[in-house]
Amino acid sequence: ADAFLKTGSVPSPLTIYSEVFALPPAWSLVYQANKRVNLNQWWQFGDLYSAAKEFNAGAKEEVREALLESIRMHCVSDVEVGAFLSGGVDSTSIVSLMRQIGHERIKTISVTFPGNALDESRYSKIATDVYETEHYEYKLTEEEVIEHFDRLMGSMDQPTIDGLNTYFVSKAAKDLGLKVVMSGIGGDELFGGYPSFKYIPMLEQINSVLNYLPFLRSSISASVKFAVPRLGKKFSDYLDHSNEKNASFKIFRGLFIGEELLRLGWSQKFEHPYDMNKAADYGMHSNGTSLPTEMQKISHCESKFYMANQLLRDTDIYSMQHSLELRVPFVDHILYKTVFPYIDSSFTSKLSKSILIEATGNLPRAITHRTK
Repeated sequence: ADAFLKTGSVPSPLTIYSEVFALPPAWSLVYQANKRVNLNQWWQFGDLYSAAKEFNAGAKEEVREALLESIRMHCVSDVEVGAFLSGGVDSTSIVSLMRQIGHERIKTISVTFPGNALDESRYSKIATDVYETEHYEYKLTEEEVIEHFDRLMGSMDQPTIDGLNTYFVSKAAKDLGLKVVMSGIGGDELFGGYPSFKYIPMLEQINSVLNYLPFLRSSISASVKFAVPRLGKKFSDYLDHSNEKNASFKIFRGLFIGEELLRLGWSQKFEHPYDMNKAADYGMHSNGTSLPTEMQKISHCESKFYMANQLLRDTDIYSMQHSLELRVPFVDHILYKTVFPYIDSSFTSKLSKSILIEATGNLPRAITHRTK
């Protein structure tokens, strides 16, 4: 519960069950007849780290081939493969790449919110017109959420603060007769689509300056709490604990901060889940360059914590609730390895996720230049 209140999910290897632990990603477990348990890590995120490289024409073709190969592998199926299509860059890229490897008929699904500011149906309509997909919209209403609420909650094996959208878009895919669907999860983590890639470096720059101005640091920390109540307290907490591991990521992606938990009467008994990413995860390149780069580190945290513990877990439970196999071609270790050297180059462009956009090609400008 401590970890859930801090992050909004139950991070691996923790579970809500006493003395029951989850097998972390990229680990295998062998139980032998003599009751001996062998654990082995067959892959680690640190294997991805690389010195930053310029994203040039050769790199563009390299990333493009990795994208196409991942799509090809994930499209292997005995049944029809559909795709979720929100109208964002990630889902639209998936559909475009499916077209480019030869899929002529693609069923696409999106959840819409009629009359709500969050509704993105006009963008998914642009994408479905460009790629001529057989598109289905699931119009979600408040009454629908209430009707399915018990089943939605009953789908969870552990608590989460997310996943409602996945439940309904999976239901829509099942209603359409699909058994396998592509999702754009991983695009934001790998290609730098989250605001964290912009604001975490800003936080760390502010912290670096205030390291030389300790009196100003304490003054700002005290006053900002009252200037902007919720955000101010989080920023103040960051300034007070900026020397901790992954401090900037904690404040950006975390849920409740320590002060709030104390006011709730919650006794904090465990280290912060985002501290599980130890310094040993980071290495030193053979040429002496410290790794990972700034953007690689953020991608690491977003992928290892937010995506792995929340997005992928929620996606799994809510798609399985509807007997749907959901595939995530952006979450591919070969694709990650290919893209990682160029992540920092993505931020020399004003266009969000420029590497994905350039490598995919053939994306509607109305979608690539839209506000996230």
